[in-house]
Amino acid sequence: MQLILPPGTRVTAVAEVCIAETGATLPAGAVGVIVRAPADATHAYRVRFPDGAEASLRRSGLRILKSVRESGVGEASADIDWNRFVIYRCIVGSRAFGLDTDGSDVPLEQIAGLRRGDATVERMSAGPPELDLVTHDAEKFFRLLLKPNGYVLEQLHSPLVLATSPEHDELREIARGCVTRLHVRHYAGFAENQWRLFEKDEPPRVKPLLYVFRVLLTGIHLLRTGEVEANLVRLNDAARLSFIDELIARKTNGSERERLTRAGVALYRVEYEQLFAALLEAGEASPLPEAPTAHDGLNDLLLRLRRVR
Repeated sequence: MQLILPPGTRVTAVAEVCIAETGATLPAGAVGVIVRAPADATHAYRVRFPDGAEASLRRSGLRILKSVRESGVGEASADIDWNRFVIYRCIVGSRAFGLDTDGSDVPLEQIAGLRRGDATVERMSAGPPELDLVTHDAEKFFRLLLKPNGYVLEQLHSPLVLATSPEHDELREIARGCVTRLHVRHYAGFAENQWRLFEKDEPPRVKPLLYVFRVLLTGIHLLRTGEVEANLVRLNDAARLSFIDELIARKTNGSERERLTRAGVALYRVEYEQLFAALLEAGEASPLPEAPTAHDGLNDLLLRLRRVR
């Protein structure tokens, strides 16, 4: 008889995860936490991932994170010299969004031109601060770039670069041809999902609310300009929304855990609906192309990475 994993258990996804609400994908090895367990082993678990997205996954699609760490599953062979393969390493998450505090963890992403091993590999250290290093094989990363996937675009353009290479510079240039008006689907779906998660919280919290507005402003800016900007502070320098400045101040001075009133949430809903409408309008009026044009450039770069590494 298979035991039921309780809510709160940290798990990793065995395969790529599709977020039904947004159409976005998360790579195999993505770490999440079980938020709802099934009544029996024939039904799915509800798993929440660090960006707030949720998915229903069967037990066969999950590994307990502690077991993965102890067994080394998903970490590729120990004899791989990672620095030899890495073309880019950066910091993502709250630090890249301009929302970090002293207690923030440090999520790291890197792209590697591997010739063997898993498409996505995750390694974690307990900290403090907690370090979470995710490595994407170049081919997997390039395929995600060709989808309307803002998640990987934001990784590629993180300003917090820890390691770079000529191939990284070339990839950033090629990736301009991956930015399309269809990215409105990613950001609209992502924002809707984040807002639903925010409304479910009891009590409502500042951090998830800021992430909603960060997603909306990043999407609007991308669709209008073709440029990737994920830092909410810089985005609001242009948007000039005073309520966002107030929320950022609460987040960074440590008062983010204070309860938001339901009356306050109602006011933020108005702001959310206005920005969501602005996002859809930006998608309609966007000067960006309908489809990516970077297929040949990415294919050529991948072949050269395979040969050199």
